[in-house]
Amino acid sequence: MRFVKTKLAIAASGAGLLVYAAAPAALANASLSGPLWCGPIGLTSCGHGGVNQSNRHVYACDDVADGQGYAINYGLRNGGTGSVLDGNGSAAGCGGRIVGSPTNKVVWIQGCDVTAHVCTLPTGA
Repeated sequence: MRFVKTKLAIAASGAGLLVYAAAPAALANASLSGPLWCGPIGLTSCGHGGVNQSNRHVYACDDVADGQGYAINYGLRNGGTGSVLDGNGSAAGCGGRIVGSPTNKVVWIQGCDVTAHVCTLPTGA
């Protein structure tokens, strides 16, 4: 009886692995903070943002009330690019937009201080 239970446990765990392996890989949503450019001596992160909802919703949040503005630039799988701005500055709430399509998703993002045109390096999403 013990031998049968062990075989069933191994078979069940193996089936679970097969189902998991056959499922498509989960998309890697990404977030970032920066650049470190804002604040009184330029050592504060200007904002944060990223991409979520299966790499289709891009959002940008301005974290510093300095009048500079904050945006997330993005690139799509087909080579297209764009930008999402936090339109209300550092007030509560962030800017966000659905971009691309289910087959043309965001592949990289970068955070930017809008006025100074200083950006983080692109981050693969």
